[in-house]
Amino acid sequence: MGEDVTSETRVEDAREAYRRAKEEYERVKSEHDSAVSRCKDALNEAKRSQKKTIASLNRQVASLENDLHGKVASVGAISLYHDRLEAGGATYKLEHGLRVTVSTSGSKYSTTDVSGGGVSIGGAVVGAAIAGVPGAVIGGRKKVKSKEVVHDDRHLYVTIEGPQGGQAVSLNPDLEQQARSLASQVPGCINQYQGLVQDIPPKIKALKTKVEEAEKDDAVPTAQAELERTLNDTERLEAARQARDEARQHYYDEKKQAKTPLFGLHPHGSHDDAGEAGAEEAAEPFGEAAAFEGEQERPAPQAEAGAAQRGRSFSGILWKILGVAVIALGIFFLLGMLGGMLDGYGIAFVLTCLVLGGGLVYLGIRLMRRGKAKP
Repeated sequence: MGEDVTSETRVEDAREAYRRAKEEYERVKSEHDSAVSRCKDALNEAKRSQKKTIASLNRQVASLENDLHGKVASVGAISLYHDRLEAGGATYKLEHGLRVTVSTSGSKYSTTDVSGGGVSIGGAVVGAAIAGVPGAVIGGRKKVKSKEVVHDDRHLYVTIEGPQGGQAVSLNPDLEQQARSLASQVPGCINQYQGLVQDIPPKIKALKTKVEEAEKDDAVPTAQAELERTLNDTERLEAARQARDEARQHYYDEKKQAKTPLFGLHPHGSHDDAGEAGAEEAAEPFGEAAAFEGEQERPAPQAEAGAAQRGRSFSGILWKILGVAVIALGIFFLLGMLGGMLDGYGIAFVLTCLVLGGGLVYLGIRLMRRGKAKP
Protein backbone atom coordinates (compact mmCIF):
# COMPACT_ATOMS: atom_id res chain seq x y z
CA MET A 1 0.00 0.00 0.00
CA GLY A 2 2.84 2.37 0.85
CA GLU A 3 4.52 1.66 -2.45
CA ASP A 4 1.33 2.61 -4.34
CA VAL A 5 1.13 5.96 -2.53
CA THR A 6 4.77 6.69 -3.26
CA SER A 7 4.31 5.80 -6.94
CA GLU A 8 1.27 8.07 -7.29
CA THR A 9 3.14 10.90 -5.59
CA ARG A 10 6.04 10.57 -8.00
CA VAL A 11 3.64 10.67 -10.97
CA GLU A 12 1.89 13.78 -9.65
CA ASP A 13 5.20 15.52 -9.00
CA ALA A 14 6.43 14.65 -12.49
CA ARG A 15 3.21 15.89 -14.04
CA GLU A 16 3.41 19.19 -12.15
CA ALA A 17 7.04 19.65 -13.16
CA TYR A 18 6.10 18.99 -16.80
CA ARG A 19 3.27 21.54 -16.62
CA ARG A 20 5.58 24.23 -15.22
CA ALA A 21 8.26 23.49 -17.83
CA LYS A 22 5.72 23.69 -20.62
CA GLU A 23 4.36 27.02 -19.38
CA GLU A 24 7.88 28.39 -19.11
CA TYR A 25 8.64 27.33 -22.67
CA GLU A 26 5.46 28.98 -23.97
CA ARG A 27 6.33 32.20 -22.13
CA VAL A 28 9.89 32.31 -23.48
CA LYS A 29 8.67 31.50 -27.00
CA SER A 30 6.06 34.26 -26.85
CA GLU A 31 8.69 36.78 -25.75
CA HIS A 32 11.01 35.70 -28.56
CA ASP A 33 8.25 35.92 -31.18
CA SER A 34 7.26 39.37 -29.94
CA ALA A 35 10.85 40.59 -30.14
CA VAL A 36 11.17 39.28 -33.71
CA SER A 37 7.89 40.94 -34.69
CA ARG A 38 9.03 44.29 -33.27
CA CYS A 39 12.29 44.06 -35.19
CA LYS A 40 10.44 43.30 -38.42
CA ASP A 41 8.14 46.27 -37.89
CA ALA A 42 11.11 48.53 -37.24
CA LEU A 43 12.83 47.32 -40.40
CA ASN A 44 9.72 47.85 -42.53
CA GLU A 45 9.22 51.31 -41.09
CA ALA A 46 12.84 52.23 -41.83
CA LYS A 47 12.45 51.03 -45.42
CA ARG A 48 9.19 52.95 -45.90
CA SER A 49 10.69 56.11 -44.47
CA GLN A 50 13.76 55.85 -46.68
CA LYS A 51 11.68 55.15 -49.78
CA LYS A 52 9.34 58.05 -49.02
CA THR A 53 12.23 60.46 -48.51
CA ILE A 54 13.97 59.44 -51.73
CA ALA A 55 10.74 59.65 -53.73
CA SER A 56 10.04 63.16 -52.44
CA LEU A 57 13.54 64.34 -53.32
CA ASN A 58 13.32 62.80 -56.80
CA ARG A 59 10.00 64.56 -57.44
CA GLN A 60 11.59 67.87 -56.53
CA VAL A 61 14.49 67.18 -58.87
CA ALA A 62 12.11 66.26 -61.71
CA SER A 63 10.09 69.42 -61.16
CA LEU A 64 13.17 71.63 -61.30
CA GLU A 65 14.48 69.84 -64.38
CA ASN A 66 11.13 70.35 -66.07
CA ASP A 67 11.30 74.06 -65.24
CA LEU A 68 14.72 74.18 -66.84
CA HIS A 69 14.32 71.79 -69.78
CA GLY A 70 10.57 71.08 -70.08
CA LYS A 71 8.39 71.72 -73.12
CA VAL A 72 6.51 75.01 -73.35
CA ALA A 73 4.61 74.66 -76.63
CA SER A 74 4.58 72.61 -79.81
CA VAL A 75 3.11 73.08 -83.27
CA GLY A 76 3.77 70.76 -86.18
CA ALA A 77 7.48 69.95 -86.35
CA ILE A 78 8.45 72.86 -84.08
CA SER A 79 8.80 72.47 -80.29
CA LEU A 80 9.68 75.20 -77.82
CA TYR A 81 11.34 74.25 -74.53
CA HIS A 82 12.51 76.35 -71.61
CA ASP A 83 16.12 76.09 -72.78
CA ARG A 84 15.94 75.39 -76.53
CA LEU A 85 13.94 75.44 -79.74
CA GLU A 86 13.72 72.33 -81.92
CA ALA A 87 12.61 72.54 -85.55
CA GLY A 88 13.15 70.26 -88.53
CA GLY A 89 15.74 68.16 -86.73
CA ALA A 90 17.81 71.18 -85.66
CA THR A 91 18.19 72.53 -82.12
CA TYR A 92 18.59 76.23 -81.30
CA LYS A 93 19.70 77.42 -77.89
CA LEU A 94 17.49 80.07 -76.34
CA GLU A 95 19.68 83.16 -76.38
CA HIS A 96 19.40 86.78 -77.32
CA GLY A 97 19.36 87.22 -81.07
CA LEU A 98 17.07 84.26 -81.74
CA ARG A 99 13.98 85.36 -83.69
CA VAL A 100 10.93 83.39 -84.78
CA THR A 101 8.49 84.92 -87.30
CA VAL A 102 5.33 83.64 -88.98
CA SER A 103 4.32 84.46 -92.56
CA THR A 104 1.39 83.39 -94.73
CA SER A 105 0.42 83.58 -98.40
CA GLY A 106 -2.44 82.52 -100.66
CA SER A 107 -6.15 82.31 -99.94
CA LYS A 108 -9.00 79.90 -99.44
CA TYR A 109 -12.26 80.04 -101.41
CA SER A 110 -15.01 77.75 -102.68
CA THR A 111 -16.97 77.26 -105.91
CA THR A 112 -20.17 75.38 -106.72
CA ASP A 113 -20.39 72.77 -109.52
CA VAL A 114 -23.89 72.06 -110.90
CA SER A 115 -24.77 68.83 -112.74
CA GLY A 116 -27.87 66.87 -113.72
CA GLY A 117 -31.09 67.78 -115.58
CA GLY A 118 -32.33 66.22 -118.84
CA VAL A 119 -34.31 63.03 -119.43
CA SER A 120 -33.93 59.83 -117.39
CA ILE A 121 -34.90 56.62 -119.18
CA GLY A 122 -34.71 54.50 -116.05
CA GLY A 123 -36.78 56.96 -114.05
CA ALA A 124 -39.43 57.04 -116.80
CA VAL A 125 -39.68 53.23 -116.87
CA VAL A 126 -40.02 52.91 -113.12
CA GLY A 127 -42.41 55.84 -112.92
CA ALA A 128 -44.60 54.31 -115.62
CA ALA A 129 -44.61 50.98 -113.80
CA ILE A 130 -45.76 52.62 -110.60
CA ALA A 131 -48.06 55.47 -111.69
CA GLY A 132 -48.57 55.12 -115.41
CA VAL A 133 -48.13 58.11 -117.74
CA PRO A 134 -47.87 60.75 -114.96
CA GLY A 135 -45.24 58.64 -113.25
CA ALA A 136 -43.28 58.34 -116.49
CA VAL A 137 -43.32 62.12 -116.95
CA ILE A 138 -42.25 62.87 -113.40
CA GLY A 139 -39.72 60.04 -113.11
CA GLY A 140 -38.18 60.85 -116.48
CA ARG A 141 -36.69 64.10 -115.22
CA LYS A 142 -33.15 63.99 -113.86
CA LYS A 143 -32.45 65.78 -110.60
CA VAL A 144 -30.15 68.77 -110.58
CA LYS A 145 -27.11 68.18 -108.34
CA SER A 146 -24.78 70.80 -106.89
CA LYS A 147 -21.40 70.28 -105.23
CA GLU A 148 -19.28 72.80 -103.37
CA VAL A 149 -15.56 72.62 -104.18
CA VAL A 150 -13.07 74.22 -101.77
CA HIS A 151 -9.89 75.70 -103.23
CA ASP A 152 -7.08 76.23 -100.73
CA ASP A 153 -3.74 77.58 -101.92
CA ARG A 154 -2.66 79.00 -98.58
CA HIS A 155 0.89 78.56 -97.26
CA LEU A 156 2.20 78.96 -93.72
CA TYR A 157 5.89 79.42 -92.95
CA VAL A 158 7.71 79.76 -89.64
CA THR A 159 11.11 81.40 -90.07
CA ILE A 160 13.84 80.88 -87.46
CA GLU A 161 16.86 83.20 -87.36
CA GLY A 162 19.62 83.25 -84.77
CA PRO A 163 23.33 83.18 -84.05
CA GLN A 164 23.36 79.43 -84.68
CA GLY A 165 21.74 79.72 -88.12
CA GLY A 166 18.17 79.50 -89.25
CA GLN A 167 15.58 77.87 -91.47
CA ALA A 168 12.02 78.18 -92.75
CA VAL A 169 9.56 75.48 -91.76
CA SER A 170 6.36 74.91 -93.74
CA LEU A 171 3.29 74.07 -91.66
CA ASN A 172 -0.37 73.29 -92.22
CA PRO A 173 -2.15 76.62 -92.89
CA ASP A 174 -4.79 75.71 -90.32
CA LEU A 175 -2.10 75.92 -87.60
CA GLU A 176 -1.50 79.62 -88.06
CA GLN A 177 -2.90 80.63 -84.68
CA GLN A 178 -0.84 78.04 -82.79
CA ALA A 179 2.29 79.02 -84.73
CA ARG A 180 1.88 82.69 -83.87
CA SER A 181 1.30 81.81 -80.21
CA LEU A 182 4.54 79.80 -80.12
CA ALA A 183 6.49 82.57 -81.81
CA SER A 184 5.20 85.12 -79.29
CA GLN A 185 6.47 83.03 -76.36
CA VAL A 186 10.06 82.79 -77.59
CA PRO A 187 11.29 86.20 -76.28
CA GLY A 188 9.83 85.56 -72.83
CA CYS A 189 11.39 82.10 -72.64
CA ILE A 190 14.77 83.56 -73.59
CA ASN A 191 14.63 86.12 -70.78
CA GLN A 192 13.33 83.57 -68.29
CA TYR A 193 15.99 81.02 -69.17
CA GLN A 194 18.80 83.44 -68.37
CA GLY A 195 17.59 83.52 -64.78
CA LEU A 196 16.72 79.83 -64.53
CA VAL A 197 20.13 78.70 -65.70
CA GLN A 198 21.69 80.57 -62.77
CA ASP A 199 19.20 79.46 -60.12
CA ILE A 200 18.02 75.91 -60.84
CA PRO A 201 21.22 73.85 -61.41
CA PRO A 202 22.59 74.48 -57.88
CA LYS A 203 19.24 73.42 -56.41
CA ILE A 204 19.21 70.24 -58.47
CA LYS A 205 22.74 69.41 -57.36
CA ALA A 206 21.83 69.90 -53.69
CA LEU A 207 18.77 67.68 -54.01
CA LYS A 208 20.73 64.91 -55.71
CA THR A 209 23.24 65.04 -52.86
CA LYS A 210 20.39 64.53 -50.41
CA VAL A 211 19.17 61.58 -52.45
CA GLU A 212 22.59 59.95 -52.17
CA GLU A 213 22.63 60.57 -48.43
CA ALA A 214 19.17 59.06 -48.03
CA GLU A 215 20.23 55.98 -49.98
CA LYS A 216 23.21 55.57 -47.64
CA ASP A 217 21.22 56.13 -44.45
CA ASP A 218 22.16 53.51 -41.85
CA ALA A 219 18.65 53.21 -40.40
CA VAL A 220 17.78 50.28 -42.66
CA PRO A 221 21.05 48.35 -42.16
CA THR A 222 20.80 48.88 -38.41
CA ALA A 223 17.24 47.55 -38.30
CA GLN A 224 18.23 44.61 -40.49
CA ALA A 225 21.14 43.74 -38.20
CA GLU A 226 18.92 43.94 -35.12
CA LEU A 227 16.40 41.59 -36.72
CA GLU A 228 19.09 39.04 -37.55
CA ARG A 229 20.50 39.26 -34.01
CA THR A 230 17.07 38.67 -32.50
CA LEU A 231 16.37 35.74 -34.80
CA ASN A 232 19.66 34.11 -33.82
CA ASP A 233 19.25 34.80 -30.09
CA THR A 234 17.59 31.48 -29.24
CA GLU A 235 19.65 30.37 -26.24
CA ARG A 236 16.86 30.88 -23.69
CA LEU A 237 14.31 29.40 -26.07
CA GLU A 238 16.36 26.27 -26.68
CA ALA A 239 17.01 25.85 -22.94
CA ALA A 240 13.30 26.13 -22.19
CA ARG A 241 12.47 23.66 -24.96
CA GLN A 242 15.01 21.17 -23.63
CA ALA A 243 13.69 21.52 -20.08
CA ARG A 244 10.16 20.94 -21.30
CA ASP A 245 11.15 17.85 -23.28
CA GLU A 246 13.06 16.39 -20.32
CA ALA A 247 10.15 17.02 -17.95
CA ARG A 248 7.75 15.40 -20.37
CA GLN A 249 9.95 12.33 -20.74
CA HIS A 250 10.30 12.03 -16.95
CA TYR A 251 6.55 12.26 -16.53
CA TYR A 252 5.96 9.51 -19.10
CA ASP A 253 8.56 7.30 -17.44
CA GLU A 254 6.91 7.68 -14.02
CA LYS A 255 3.52 6.85 -15.47
CA LYS A 256 4.92 3.76 -17.13
CA GLN A 257 6.51 2.50 -13.91
CA ALA A 258 3.32 3.12 -11.94
CA LYS A 259 1.15 0.94 -14.17
CA THR A 260 -0.05 -2.44 -12.73
CA PRO A 261 0.23 -5.40 -15.13
CA LEU A 262 -2.96 -7.27 -15.88
CA PHE A 263 -3.02 -11.05 -16.24
CA GLY A 264 -4.97 -13.71 -17.96
CA LEU A 265 -8.42 -13.40 -19.08
CA HIS A 266 -8.87 -14.66 -22.54
CA PRO A 267 -12.04 -13.58 -24.27
CA HIS A 268 -14.28 -16.27 -25.54
CA GLY A 269 -16.29 -15.85 -28.66
CA SER A 270 -19.67 -17.34 -29.58
CA HIS A 271 -20.64 -18.96 -32.80
CA ASP A 272 -23.78 -18.20 -34.75
CA ASP A 273 -25.50 -20.96 -36.68
CA ALA A 274 -26.10 -20.23 -40.33
CA GLY A 275 -29.28 -21.47 -42.02
CA GLU A 276 -29.95 -22.15 -45.64
CA ALA A 277 -32.67 -20.40 -47.54
CA GLY A 278 -34.64 -22.00 -50.41
CA ALA A 279 -35.66 -20.37 -53.65
CA GLU A 280 -39.27 -19.98 -54.67
CA GLU A 281 -40.47 -20.46 -58.17
CA ALA A 282 -43.06 -18.24 -59.67
CA ALA A 283 -45.02 -18.89 -62.79
CA GLU A 284 -45.80 -16.01 -65.04
CA PRO A 285 -49.11 -16.19 -66.87
CA PHE A 286 -49.20 -15.65 -70.52
CA GLY A 287 -51.84 -13.45 -72.16
CA GLU A 288 -53.50 -13.96 -75.46
CA ALA A 289 -53.29 -11.43 -78.30
CA ALA A 290 -56.49 -10.15 -79.91
CA ALA A 291 -56.80 -9.67 -83.67
CA PHE A 292 -58.58 -6.79 -85.29
CA GLU A 293 -59.99 -6.65 -88.77
CA GLY A 294 -59.94 -3.52 -90.94
CA GLU A 295 -62.64 -2.27 -93.14
CA GLN A 296 -62.12 -1.61 -96.82
CA GLU A 297 -62.95 1.81 -98.20
CA ARG A 298 -65.52 2.04 -100.86
CA PRO A 299 -64.37 3.71 -104.08
CA ALA A 300 -65.78 7.15 -104.87
CA PRO A 301 -68.24 7.42 -107.69
CA GLN A 302 -66.83 8.18 -111.15
CA ALA A 303 -68.93 11.32 -111.50
CA GLU A 304 -67.39 12.95 -108.45
CA ALA A 305 -63.86 12.06 -109.61
CA GLY A 306 -64.44 13.70 -113.01
CA ALA A 307 -65.69 16.95 -111.45
CA ALA A 308 -62.65 17.16 -109.16
CA GLN A 309 -60.32 16.61 -112.13
CA ARG A 310 -61.90 19.46 -114.11
CA GLY A 311 -61.61 21.80 -111.10
CA ARG A 312 -57.91 21.07 -110.72
CA SER A 313 -57.26 21.72 -114.42
CA PHE A 314 -58.97 25.12 -114.28
CA SER A 315 -57.02 26.05 -111.14
CA GLY A 316 -53.74 25.13 -112.85
CA ILE A 317 -54.53 27.44 -115.77
CA LEU A 318 -55.17 30.34 -113.39
CA TRP A 319 -51.84 29.76 -111.62
CA LYS A 320 -50.01 29.80 -114.96
CA ILE A 321 -51.65 33.06 -116.02
CA LEU A 322 -50.76 34.68 -112.70
CA GLY A 323 -47.16 33.47 -112.99
CA VAL A 324 -46.79 34.96 -116.49
CA ALA A 325 -48.11 38.32 -115.26
CA VAL A 326 -45.70 38.40 -112.33
CA ILE A 327 -42.76 37.50 -114.58
CA ALA A 328 -43.68 40.32 -116.96
CA LEU A 329 -43.72 42.80 -114.09
CA GLY A 330 -40.32 41.56 -112.93
CA ILE A 331 -38.87 41.99 -116.43
CA PHE A 332 -40.26 45.53 -116.44
CA PHE A 333 -38.29 46.35 -113.28
CA LEU A 334 -35.14 44.79 -114.71
CA LEU A 335 -35.47 47.03 -117.77
CA GLY A 336 -35.82 49.98 -115.40
CA MET A 337 -32.57 48.90 -113.73
CA LEU A 338 -30.77 48.94 -117.09
CA GLY A 339 -32.17 52.37 -117.85
CA GLY A 340 -31.03 53.66 -114.47
CA MET A 341 -27.52 52.38 -115.10
CA LEU A 342 -27.42 54.15 -118.44
CA ASP A 343 -28.67 57.40 -116.89
CA GLY A 344 -26.11 57.28 -114.10
CA TYR A 345 -28.52 56.70 -111.21
CA GLY A 346 -27.11 55.79 -107.83
CA ILE A 347 -26.35 52.28 -106.67
CA ALA A 348 -29.38 52.28 -104.37
CA PHE A 349 -31.78 52.74 -107.30
CA VAL A 350 -30.08 50.04 -109.37
CA LEU A 351 -30.05 47.54 -106.51
CA THR A 352 -33.71 48.22 -105.72
CA CYS A 353 -34.77 47.53 -109.30
CA LEU A 354 -32.57 44.44 -109.43
CA VAL A 355 -34.01 42.98 -106.23
CA LEU A 356 -37.61 43.72 -107.18
CA GLY A 357 -37.23 42.45 -110.75
CA GLY A 358 -35.35 39.31 -109.82
CA GLY A 359 -37.74 38.54 -106.98
CA LEU A 360 -40.82 38.93 -109.17
CA VAL A 361 -39.37 36.74 -111.93
CA TYR A 362 -38.55 34.04 -109.40
CA LEU A 363 -42.03 34.28 -107.88
CA GLY A 364 -43.65 34.01 -111.32
CA ILE A 365 -41.68 30.87 -112.14
CA ARG A 366 -42.78 29.30 -108.87
CA LEU A 367 -46.42 30.15 -109.62
CA MET A 368 -46.21 28.56 -113.06
CA ARG A 369 -44.70 25.41 -111.59
CA ARG A 370 -47.53 25.31 -109.10
CA GLY A 371 -50.00 25.43 -112.00
CA LYS A 372 -48.27 22.51 -113.73
CA ALA A 373 -48.33 20.43 -110.57
CA LYS A 374 -52.08 20.82 -110.02
CA PRO A 375 -53.52 18.29 -112.57
